[in-house]
Amino acid sequence: MARFLQHKEEAYWFYRYLSIGYDHWINPWFYTPAMRDAGLELARLDRKDLDVVDVGAGTGFATEGIVRHVDPARVHALDQSDYQQARAKKKDTLRGVHFYLGDAEQLPWETDRFDRYVSSGSIEYWPDPQRAIAEAYRILKEGGTATILGPLKPEKSVIGRFLAETFMLFPTLEEYLAWYREAGFVDVQYRLLRPEWVTHEAYGLSIVGRKPKAGRSPWKAPTAAPAESLKEKTSSRKSRLLFLCRFAFGSLAGGLFVPIAVAKTAYARMRPKPAGMKCLPLLLMCATLAPTLAHAGEIYGSLTQHGNPVAAGVEVKIACPQQTTDTAKTDADGAYNLFAAQPGKCTLTVHGKSIEVFSSEKSMRYDLTLEDDGLKRK
Repeated sequence: MARFLQHKEEAYWFYRYLSIGYDHWINPWFYTPAMRDAGLELARLDRKDLDVVDVGAGTGFATEGIVRHVDPARVHALDQSDYQQARAKKKDTLRGVHFYLGDAEQLPWETDRFDRYVSSGSIEYWPDPQRAIAEAYRILKEGGTATILGPLKPEKSVIGRFLAETFMLFPTLEEYLAWYREAGFVDVQYRLLRPEWVTHEAYGLSIVGRKPKAGRSPWKAPTAAPAESLKEKTSSRKSRLLFLCRFAFGSLAGGLFVPIAVAKTAYARMRPKPAGMKCLPLLLMCATLAPTLAHAGEIYGSLTQHGNPVAAGVEVKIACPQQTTDTAKTDADGAYNLFAAQPGKCTLTVHGKSIEVFSSEKSMRYDLTLEDDGLKRK
């Protein structure tokens, strides 16, 4: 299926209007501070003097996470949207950051320039992700890491998959891994990310790889064609009417995610409660969204300590085969909900105490108690 927002000019104009309320209306539903911070943990921002580039920085949401660990004077933020960047420049938290207008597929820096490369919420608008990831490799120093936070293609939700494929690029996990491998990165790891309203399938990820040696990426473009430029007359722009239709339908598909997110957030917040009648006011919503609420891959349950539910906000982490991890926090009833991308033996950890669990194609429940000598099943 063709994506309606698949060229740089379409993305440019989409963000021209989205930038108005991006931080206040979009991020709270789709890309929360907790998701950002969990994703940036893989970036190894462990020194103030690191030279860091944030590609596709937009309004500076991820950049704000970066400058909590790195001197802002050593952070460089690039985006193709002057409207998005204008909002980033107004943020007091980003004073001292260097801003650039530019293209993820044709970065303006010399080879072996940065210690860390970060790109968050940008890959979905790249016409040629492999070219951009090879560029990330080029500008990193030997031993530097590239971290990308991006969406994953919905596999279990028919509605979500249709909207995603109509809207923009939603890669599969296999595509991310292949792009990193082809670019030349080693020691590739990833972590699954998701907002509160996504409970039963993969939503997004943070993926990181290390540059093993200095120089350019070993990847070679299959043709001599240059990267698409913002001003290039792509096929959809030869006709103004065609461009407007593509832009309108792509924006509509993206916009439909908002009521789905609102409805499913309400569903997620009500689900742990024992009083089933509380779902009656949302009966129509539940029926409408039923195809998107499959339980495959889910690991959930309750966590108690000394006979009582633990407090809200206790972190529960699961590590599964192929370096897959997911993290959630307990709610006010001590309930948690995680997702495992692959079936098999996993390790669930709370406060440094671990227990072996198993994920499968079915929803798996583990009610646990946190004791002095370890984590145990009830």
